[in-house]
Amino acid sequence: MKLRTQLHRVCLSLSIPALCFGCANAKKLVVAPSPLEKYTTLATSMADVPADPRTSTFEGALKIEEVASQQLIDLVNFDDQAADQQVNDLTSTGGPAEDLTLAMLEEIALNNNPSIQQLSASASKAVAIRDQVGIKPNPTVGYAASQLADQGTDQHVFFMEQEFVRGNKLALNWSVMNQAAHAQLWEVEAQRMRVLTDIRTRFNEVVAAQRKLEATEKFVEIAEQGVEVAKRRQSAGETSQVEVLQAQIQFNEIELAIQQIKANYNGSWKELVAMAGVPSMQPRRVSEEFEQTHDHYEWEETYSSLLGSSPELAAARTRVAEAQALLCRQEAQPISNIVVQLGAGYDNSTNNGMLNLQFGAPIPVFNDNAGNISAAHAEYLRAAHDVKRVELSLKSRLAKVASEYEASHAAVDKFHNKILPDAEEMLSLSEQAYSAGELDFLQVLIIRKTFYDSKIRFIQAENDLAQAEAKIKGLLLTGGLNVMNEFDGDASLREQSFSGQ
Repeated sequence: MKLRTQLHRVCLSLSIPALCFGCANAKKLVVAPSPLEKYTTLATSMADVPADPRTSTFEGALKIEEVASQQLIDLVNFDDQAADQQVNDLTSTGGPAEDLTLAMLEEIALNNNPSIQQLSASASKAVAIRDQVGIKPNPTVGYAASQLADQGTDQHVFFMEQEFVRGNKLALNWSVMNQAAHAQLWEVEAQRMRVLTDIRTRFNEVVAAQRKLEATEKFVEIAEQGVEVAKRRQSAGETSQVEVLQAQIQFNEIELAIQQIKANYNGSWKELVAMAGVPSMQPRRVSEEFEQTHDHYEWEETYSSLLGSSPELAAARTRVAEAQALLCRQEAQPISNIVVQLGAGYDNSTNNGMLNLQFGAPIPVFNDNAGNISAAHAEYLRAAHDVKRVELSLKSRLAKVASEYEASHAAVDKFHNKILPDAEEMLSLSEQAYSAGELDFLQVLIIRKTFYDSKIRFIQAENDLAQAEAKIKGLLLTGGLNVMNEFDGDASLREQSFSGQ
């Protein structure tokens, strides 16, 4: 099954609101925000989660959004065959001649990165288990006979037995696993953002290497001209062999820089296509523009927006709802099930029919499920603290990225407006003065090196700025091939509903 078709089925399945039935101590409905909406502003903050979720009000109750997002529309309308054909075109040796753009690579990555498909399968697993844990028990149909050795007094009965699950345990099972499935779908969205961020950062690395290579190849011409001028001046008796050797050394250093940049380009390219899930794609020219807008960020507002948009945080909040639903479920466990048996048969000793009825239920004298209830409460507290941990982690990561952004933004402005124009003018004037014998050769070498270094540092500053902006727009999520938070649940809650009395 194709990834997007599979995700579409999961999204449609999860659009049903989650219910938390039967918990006498949790008065408010606890549901997770729907992952159908890509960036939803959560109605209620989890900043002040109560220490005891069994209070009459739950301040961190999360609301489901019932509106399908553009993301779901994209999943429905996506043409898998067209995407596959695009990959085949780009990986073939005779592929299209136009530059490879970031949008092309993002589309390829979303359809070929294995981690997204892996988490999508995990979400499907969660949905399947959610549907399983809420299924009622099967009835038992059987036959019983007694007094068979005593001729004429034998009795024959056909019976049907059914266990009736009380306390809405099956509905609570469904509620718990529905929250788990919602959390897993948020993990899919988080992984998509990780992949996109990594694609953007690696694309910027390729762009930077490509631009550095072009700048260095242009500077080779300047260095080569410097060698020729030094040789002419030596022939005219205006300079010594030392100046020629110095010019030659600078030329060789630039050639070495080209080799090193090519090696960096190849490494960045391999990282990029590996992240996109198409490692066989051969190096090709990419669009030279860095993907950046040079926005001015108000960092407190950015952090507030991040808290409402982060799928990582949404997954953590959903696990709080899952933990509370589990607490409701464990509190309902001591409510005993009732097993009813109805039989109908014939008694040969009286030549009459007969009906038998029996029912029974365990009495929670020794096992009141206190251990599981305490464990569920501890899990709730752990999940609530994890929300705070994620919030602080986002703040810490944003602080680091903000400092990188501000520093690189200042560098780009200074290089673009002042340093590079001055360096270019100084290089032109120095070459003219040296040809006329008005400038010392050592000064010329320093000016040439200054110009080249300024050009490379400007490209690197643009790259650093684009990298920081990509992380901000990617909601600070990176690691598109790292180990993920997969769903590891099972149908044990359903088994507990019929046992552990």
